[in-house]
Amino acid sequence: MIDHYALSSILTSATVFALGLFVFSRKMSAKVNRCFLLLSLSISWWSFGLFEHAISKSADMVLFWGRFLHIGAILIPLFLYNLVLVLVEKEEKRKALLSFFYMLSSFLLIVIGTPLFFKGVVPLHGYEFWVSPGIIYPLHIVLTITMVLLSVLELFFKFRSSKGLAKNQMLYFLLAVVIGYSGGGLNYLLNYGIPISVFSPYINYSILLYVAITAYAIVTARLLDIEVVIKRSVVYSSVAMVLTAVYFIIAYISEMIIIRITGYTGIWAGLPAILVIAVLFQPTKERAQKIVDRIMFRKRYMYQRVISRYSHALTRPTTDLRRFAKLSAYITCKAMNLTGAALMLLNREDGKYELRGASGQARKLTGEILEEQNPLIQEIKKRGKSLPLEDVPKDNKAVLREMQAFNCVLIVPLISESEYFGKPTMLSLLCLGEKLSGEPFSADDISFLVTMADQATIIIEYAIILEELHKSRQKLVQSEKLAALGTMAAGVAHEIKNPLAALKLFTEVIPQKFDDHEYREKFAKLIPSELNRLKRILSDLDDFSKPEKEEKAAQFTVTDVLEKTLQLVGVQLKKGGVKVQKSYKVPGRVFGSPSKMMQVFMNIILNAVHAMEGGGNLTIECSQNGSGVTVSIADTGTGIPADKIKEIFNPFFTTKEFGTGLGLAITRRIIEEHGGTVNVRSEVGRGTTFFIRLPASRL
Repeated sequence: MIDHYALSSILTSATVFALGLFVFSRKMSAKVNRCFLLLSLSISWWSFGLFEHAISKSADMVLFWGRFLHIGAILIPLFLYNLVLVLVEKEEKRKALLSFFYMLSSFLLIVIGTPLFFKGVVPLHGYEFWVSPGIIYPLHIVLTITMVLLSVLELFFKFRSSKGLAKNQMLYFLLAVVIGYSGGGLNYLLNYGIPISVFSPYINYSILLYVAITAYAIVTARLLDIEVVIKRSVVYSSVAMVLTAVYFIIAYISEMIIIRITGYTGIWAGLPAILVIAVLFQPTKERAQKIVDRIMFRKRYMYQRVISRYSHALTRPTTDLRRFAKLSAYITCKAMNLTGAALMLLNREDGKYELRGASGQARKLTGEILEEQNPLIQEIKKRGKSLPLEDVPKDNKAVLREMQAFNCVLIVPLISESEYFGKPTMLSLLCLGEKLSGEPFSADDISFLVTMADQATIIIEYAIILEELHKSRQKLVQSEKLAALGTMAAGVAHEIKNPLAALKLFTEVIPQKFDDHEYREKFAKLIPSELNRLKRILSDLDDFSKPEKEEKAAQFTVTDVLEKTLQLVGVQLKKGGVKVQKSYKVPGRVFGSPSKMMQVFMNIILNAVHAMEGGGNLTIECSQNGSGVTVSIADTGTGIPADKIKEIFNPFFTTKEFGTGLGLAITRRIIEEHGGTVNVRSEVGRGTTFFIRLPASRL
């Protein structure tokens, strides 16, 4: 016959011990976890003592195990009260009372081995030996009842004053304490010989309910700041076990039927059933797991569908962070039925976080900015994980004020570990309002948010890196322009100096020759032409030197751009002894940016001038073949070695002593942006030809 009193005690000892170690292992540094471990160990100690007390067959052993188990019984209410004070954040406030309870408990531990605590053993409740309480024993009962009641009251008042997740945490733990200690406390009646009818063998099973409720609170309400994802594995294992059992039964029945029909009893009798089971088992198990998902994990199943539905939008690379922020906030708000949701994004240039996208009530906050030194930003960076409103200490008024200002009860940081940023960087904040249902955020909710945050972090990383690389590229392009401008400075100065000298001469002489009609007429013709010449030079120079910016594409004529470029480099051509031969078979109308194409021609022509140190010929042709315009620029310079031609378009590759190595890399990029191609043909000692092909404009 099963001794349920002993069985329930040993089961309680094992499960509480395992739960305590598990909680402690998840976060050893947390005081609340250490207190929970002490409480669990004292319950396990007491339960193990009960088991040994129940199965002992001699008076001495019963007395020994009675004293053993009461060490745990004295410590249980003490550690419970201590744990509760830590949970409700009143340990300092109740410090004196807690110290008093520690002192009384220490006294009881001292006298537990004397007749004052136990007089001896007596036959009781069908057992040959049972401990008999002494005169100090009632003090232990009173102290236990007092501390348990105070614990229950503290939990109840905290439950009344809490909201959201904290309220659920207090409720679950309160229920666990009431159920567990109501059953466990009945053991004191047994010690005084008070019968509790047929329930006495089963009273300690109630402590297993304490374990179950506490474990459930840890899983669903994140009690003790622990998130455990064990439900699915347990349920799936159960499904697999049930299906395995069913299939074995089917196989056995099938084998019996085959044996009865055929009379064959060999090993092959059950083979057909085994083959059928092998084929059907896995699909059946997967189908059963899907059904379990829909029934038992409905919320998680729904979240998976949401992520699957919006995965394309959430994972597609984009540079439009404002649109992405709005989409993320909308999906989160809709999927979780929130009052509002918002996404704040980091501006790396000034270190500020701007609310770029919002949904629901949070829309009115769009554009709000938080400085990097803001208390809320600092608190989240320090935590490195989600920040629920209920986790913010009441004395941290600055953080509470900021969260209330943004109407959020939970903030999920999006932290990048990319090597690009050099260190973990908080790129964004997902700010969430309350659920419309008033329910707290569960473990499934947090799991969904973490998945969303991981996907969003990748997109934001991509957008920030791409934007910063684009800005760096613009700076490099501009620096290459400035390098070319330095080369042309002397020539441009010369071009400007000539008309200015002519104008200066005429203006100095005109007072003496004012009455000379022929001179005045010549002066009147010269001024407009020279001014137009100056204007043209300055305009061309301005088009070339201004910073690269996004501009609307327009139709332009390639030969016009070539002529402007030749005007700008005219002095360099003369100084280098370079003769220009032009063959424009067509105007070459294309679609794109004239200023960018001027940079292309400028880079190639100046390279040609440098390659012809002793002078030479520069031949420029423009022709059209089908739908493409081809510009060839050929020089008679030193040429490029065959092993270097493939490298000339690589960034930072240069053969010049003071070159940047960016000119031809930028040249190819601009040509490709216009939908064109560039090729090179060169012979050492004979010269180099660049072939630029651009799509002709159809306008």
